Amino acid sequence: MADRMLRTRVARRVVATFLLAALLPIGVVAGLSYVAVTGQLEDQSRKRLAQLAKSAGMSVVESLWYARTNLDQMVHFDALSDPERPLPGVFRGAALVVDGEVAVQRGDATPLPEVGRAEVDRAGALLRAVPGRQPRDVFVSVAGSAPDEVLWGRVSADSLWSRAFASATLPTTGAVCVFDAEGRPLACGLDHGEELAYSVSALTGPDGGGEVSLGGETHLIAAWDIFLPASFGSDPWRVLVSEARGDVFAPMRTFSTTFPLALVLGISIISLMANVQIRRTMEPLLRLMEGTRRVGMGDLDTPVVVDSDDEFGVLAGNFNRMTSQLADQFKFLDAGRDIAEASLSRLERSAVVGSLIEGCEQITPGRRAAVLDLDGAEAWRRADERSTRATRVALVGAD
Repeated sequence: MADRMLRTRVARRVVATFLLAALLPIGVVAGLSYVAVTGQLEDQSRKRLAQLAKSAGMSVVESLWYARTNLDQMVHFDALSDPERPLPGVFRGAALVVDGEVAVQRGDATPLPEVGRAEVDRAGALLRAVPGRQPRDVFVSVAGSAPDEVLWGRVSADSLWSRAFASATLPTTGAVCVFDAEGRPLACGLDHGEELAYSVSALTGPDGGGEVSLGGETHLIAAWDIFLPASFGSDPWRVLVSEARGDVFAPMRTFSTTFPLALVLGISIISLMANVQIRRTMEPLLRLMEGTRRVGMGDLDTPVVVDSDDEFGVLAGNFNRMTSQLADQFKFLDAGRDIAEASLSRLERSAVVGSLIEGCEQITPGRRAAVLDLDGAEAWRRADERSTRATRVALVGAD
């Protein structure tokens, strides 16, 4: 029972030490991997949102340039003078302003911004958004054929904003908004566009990235500026795109679920294999420990049995040879002591010779021993009464 308890205690200690040494680096690597994957996912999501914002902004720029090109063609062909000629699909209405007064109007072109010809001439084209409504009405103007003429076109919201929102739409995108230079929303789309506009407008000004709360959860936002001063005489607009953090880290939820299970399974398998291997390794050690305990108690005749060809087998063989040599040394010492005691305590020659023969049998069992008496003249045979082996003792005279 004591041996079994000792084996169990030693095996548990070794297994616990092994698992601690194995789990510590595994846990550190797992934590670092989780942090690295989380940071990489967030970084990739921000880059993707920035790309979506850029795509939406480029779509707005393309629509504005398309509207400006159509206005230039309308001026060149005097399109407004022909009531039968339809307006380009990019416009909801158009108006020709002469000296600040509307001379010709087609479709819904009001309310027109109050802009003079001099401002149009300086920029080549003007872009204005009428405040008060959302999505805001966007007007593009170019110089007319006469010095005092300005041609305005009211851009269709479908052609301007719908294309922009469609270019920034992904299954996980939460909101898209376009803001003017003062941070006022021009148009918002998708699920939480109005909330995004309100959250951003409540700040000191829209930034290039960050986090806002939309729909009760945190959203990442990315921005892209639409540079308009050189082409349209307008301050830059800004496109903001948001995505819920829960959608960003959706792959992490699967990773967070499967990784611990895989880790626990791997550790369990490693623990089982380590337990079996350590116990198999501990068995020879425990046998050697038991052998040393027996040697300490004086048992030098019981060998340690280790059936293996590894280092433990070699160690057990050396241990057995050592104990055998120790046993021979102790037998030699015991025989010498017995002979000395017999020689000192007895005076009869036969008694001394008998003690000597017994001592020789203890030192070299299975062999014959002979004693020569140089002072006597007779020879005789003596049989050991305690053994079936015969021992010849020859007493030969000196002469």
